[in-house]
Amino acid sequence: FKSVVNKNESGIITNPIVNFLAKGFVKRMSKAQPANAMQLLKSGVRYLDVRVTLVDGEYYTAHGLVSNTLEYYLKDVVEFLGTHPGEVVIFDIQHFQMPDGSDSNTEFANLMNYMAGVKSSQGKSIFDYVCYGLEDGQIPLSELRYSTVTQKKTSGGAVVLAKYSGDVRVYCRDGQTIGGAPDSTRVIRSLWHETNSYNELVKGIENEVEFVKSNNINDVFVVNQAQLTGFVGGFRLVKSLFMWSITDMAANSNAKLVKNKDEFMHNIEYLKIFMVDNATSTKGNFVNLVNEYILEANRNLPGYVLEGTYKSDSLLSSYVSYTFFGNQVRIDTYAVGVLATTSKGTYNIDTGKITFEMVDYADGVTSTRVYTESFEQSGDTIKIGAITLKNNESKKSANRPNPYYLNGVYASESSLSSYVLYKFSENNVVIETYAVGVLATTSKATYKIVDDEISFIYEDEGDGTTSKREVTEKFDEEDNVIMIGALRLTKKT
Repeated sequence: FKSVVNKNESGIITNPIVNFLAKGFVKRMSKAQPANAMQLLKSGVRYLDVRVTLVDGEYYTAHGLVSNTLEYYLKDVVEFLGTHPGEVVIFDIQHFQMPDGSDSNTEFANLMNYMAGVKSSQGKSIFDYVCYGLEDGQIPLSELRYSTVTQKKTSGGAVVLAKYSGDVRVYCRDGQTIGGAPDSTRVIRSLWHETNSYNELVKGIENEVEFVKSNNINDVFVVNQAQLTGFVGGFRLVKSLFMWSITDMAANSNAKLVKNKDEFMHNIEYLKIFMVDNATSTKGNFVNLVNEYILEANRNLPGYVLEGTYKSDSLLSSYVSYTFFGNQVRIDTYAVGVLATTSKGTYNIDTGKITFEMVDYADGVTSTRVYTESFEQSGDTIKIGAITLKNNESKKSANRPNPYYLNGVYASESSLSSYVLYKFSENNVVIETYAVGVLATTSKATYKIVDDEISFIYEDEGDGTTSKREVTEKFDEEDNVIMIGALRLTKKT
């Protein structure tokens, strides 16, 4: 933190007399985060409120006083995205302060070029992690989906916001939307409460929840600015003098904000982004509780998906196993260690409920049944109705070389003599599908297994042409059984 006055900002914090008489106080009331960007991201932060200033030809972050270079923080963000596929960071340039007389469009274009030049150790910039669904543009924010931004969890994803409409890699924000509900051009609502009183802050949050709820604002980013302000007008500035620093103020208020879980969960239902100073504070177990609550809130959203295999406790080797992949599920029931029944279908989790639509086969008849159970998740344990299931950790990628290859023939379980065979040899595989015991289709592909994913490259032939397609699925292995997505295959001797 450079503690240099930001020449592009106005107000009491930049007053030279105030800085001369109370420089230590000014610094303590300007530094909002004691952690760097990487520490914030590793603590669970996924939304970054970024304030940029241009001083003597260099881009810095600033909050009253000038902090470090933008490159210093941006490198951490890009490095994190490159090593955490499936994670999303919202990079919101809420303010860009430039010298008086500057042309904002020109300066924003220069800033974007600067950001594109900040590279990680993998040689990528933040814009290499931007994917908005169109090759040369962006879809409306209300239509943007997690699977699009992360390219189906194969990459880290970034969503960049700024008050700039000249770059398709950036969603144009228009600052505070205090006057009413957002129109179609707005992408964010972020209301600053401007108070150093905790009670006033809570009241402001309550009012904002009611405003968002009554106006049905659900297709833009909605930020809960749950931070106190050090520099306020009038006699309350005296109160700030006794609060020592913004980070101390935040440590106390953050602990209070997570003390009442029901209140927090109610607020985040409408204000989806929870923004605070000192986001890594441990006072009142804040950083652990806030992550726990936000995870639970996400699990209650429609479309939340599980991954992996969950098993109930064994009773004389009788148990049930749920294997989830995307929105698909396979339920295996074992009696005395022997597979007794198998059901396949889809599921949907919504607000503490899980609904299954299962397909059952019996006596040559296919039937569909739909049922709903209560749903809870805690760590690697889930509870479906009265059944408690624990994630089954089988052989992990750490025990395998990368890439990893299989040898031999693996078969799915037969249902009325319909099954599939995977014949692996080095990096090649032949996939044969049988219907009522008769070979129906044959596909050839190359493949490789890296960590917990298997990638196939198929060569399809048709109408005299050959085309290639690549498919990636989750992969797991235990003894002589492999899982490819939701498909279970057993090795044949």
